[in-house]
Amino acid sequence: MRRLVLVTGTLLLAVLAVAMTAYWWIAKSWTSPGPLTFERVIILPKGQGLQAIANELATQGIVTRPEIFLLGLLINGGSRNLRAGEYAFHASISMSEITELLRQGKVVQHRVTVPEGWTVADVLDLLKELDFLDGQLPAANPPEGSLRPDTYFVERGAERHLLLQRMANAQTSLLDAMITSHPKSPLLGEPQAVLILASIVERESAIGLERPRIARVFLNR
Repeated sequence: MRRLVLVTGTLLLAVLAVAMTAYWWIAKSWTSPGPLTFERVIILPKGQGLQAIANELATQGIVTRPEIFLLGLLINGGSRNLRAGEYAFHASISMSEITELLRQGKVVQHRVTVPEGWTVADVLDLLKELDFLDGQLPAANPPEGSLRPDTYFVERGAERHLLLQRMANAQTSLLDAMITSHPKSPLLGEPQAVLILASIVERESAIGLERPRIARVFLNR
């Protein structure tokens, strides 16, 4: 009986030692630099399971062994709050950093720039060509001058009509701010009047420093 107890105890200690060693190794691997030698961008589709994510990361050379990533993920909260999307993984990214990136949903942001002087048609043509956008444009074109020239950042799969609405909202906010800051100017009392003046000034000069003086001439009239 004593011998059985001794053998059982020895086996339990051996199993415990192996488990602790394995846990220590996984924990160390979890925070150690990964094998990736340069930044890589990949897309993790919606509905992809943990095994598929781990396999994709291994295939792309971002993690060395998918099973270690899965074990570490289970130890550190499992699949909680992991977001699909397009991600840029930097060189030597650790499995811990990968998980944090996916949980925070820090997806790649694409730049969409609308230069000054572009017409609505120009903007619509640009949105049609950008392959990282999704969805259709509205059947009716927005009014000329209703889209604010600016740089916008969107993630892959953003809807074209929603981005167009962002541009329109940004233009409305800008016009409202201009009108509020010039309450004594009768010409700036209406958004359409502001757009007309801006178009006239833009045609008069392509030099930014000259435009305030030109606008002042028209306002003084």
